[in-house]
Amino acid sequence: TSGFDALKTTVRECTPDKVAQVCGIDKDALFQAARLFATSAATLSLYCQGLNQSSSGTAKNAALINLHLATAQIGKPGAGPFSLTGQPNAMGGREVGGLANLLSAHRDLADPEHRAEVAALWGVDEVPSHPGKTAVEMFEAAADGRIKALWISCTNPAQSMPDQAAVRRALARCEFVVVQEAFSTTATCAYADLLLPATTWGEKTGTVTNSERRISRVRPAVTPPGEARHDWSAAVDFAQRLEARLPRRAGVTLFPYALDAEAGAEAIWNEHRESTRGRDLDITGLSWAMLDAKGPQQWPLPEGQTTGRVRLYEDGVFPTADGRARFVDTPYKPVAEQREARYPFSLNTGRLRDQWHGMSRTGTLGRLFGHVAEPVVQMNPQDMARRQLKDGELVHVTSKRGAIVLPAQGSSE
Repeated sequence: TSGFDALKTTVRECTPDKVAQVCGIDKDALFQAARLFATSAATLSLYCQGLNQSSSGTAKNAALINLHLATAQIGKPGAGPFSLTGQPNAMGGREVGGLANLLSAHRDLADPEHRAEVAALWGVDEVPSHPGKTAVEMFEAAADGRIKALWISCTNPAQSMPDQAAVRRALARCEFVVVQEAFSTTATCAYADLLLPATTWGEKTGTVTNSERRISRVRPAVTPPGEARHDWSAAVDFAQRLEARLPRRAGVTLFPYALDAEAGAEAIWNEHRESTRGRDLDITGLSWAMLDAKGPQQWPLPEGQTTGRVRLYEDGVFPTADGRARFVDTPYKPVAEQREARYPFSLNTGRLRDQWHGMSRTGTLGRLFGHVAEPVVQMNPQDMARRQLKDGELVHVTSKRGAIVLPAQGSSE
């Protein structure tokens, strides 16, 4: 590894007393957890959106990886950090660069070598060096008029994004909003100037990648109804029409994909496959034919190999220039919004067993409310007792962004 000395200097300030106070835990429990983590034959960290969806989410993930590296709890059976992501194919989305600051195959937009590699693959002079806006930044820009057109696909921001009032204000102000959606009843559709019917999961073709790097083929179970199209097909159709109106590039198109579902999807996947050549997730030895014949396969599976690698880092070699894992030296930063006298509680949204994410579809089925019939705000029983609240009594919950009236419910979680 490299970078441990710098990290050691930084964390020296994080004494057990300070950590216990910040985290609200007992110091002896902290010591016990540390000993178990470091001395166990194998330590596996399973974590959800509490680490990922945060103003310091990247730093939290880096801190956990640092801990596994420092204790050699990685690259062996039963050990390592394991993110339980909140979306199907979240791994696949990262592989193709599905963030504003990423490019395909785990490339960083800020890296000039990575941009040059993608530019060569696409046959263009250069790839823009400035990253796009994050989802939150996009709606901020739309709200103040800097973004005048939005194309929304595979998401329902009018219901799922934080700071709903600001998001809906942005959608209302934006001059042109395209919504590509499988269900016209979602909240965002009400703001659409153009509504494009999209296929849903049971109608799609392509691949997904699960959390153990295993790539599976996806095939449609039913035929898409009416004029519903795959998300990529609508985007490619628009791109090809727009390209026809622009100056020609020596007769070479940037979008050489058939709009036919199967052929076009495989052509796009093959381009992604080529983008992985020489990268840590190299799948140049994989094909749809292999997936059809042999079933799901793990990456990396480079050209010339017949099977993917079952476990990463067993050999102690990491995907860096010198092959050594790098500790990330990130100082502790408090939460983005501290509790204060006017807002003395931290509100954390939870998940319901029978509901899915923003409840766009599951929220329309009455029988799924049998488990939890209505929204509640769960509070520590001691906090309820101090405020003379009883289970089921209505409380007025107010934040800097909005307010809601809910029944209170005691919870020790």
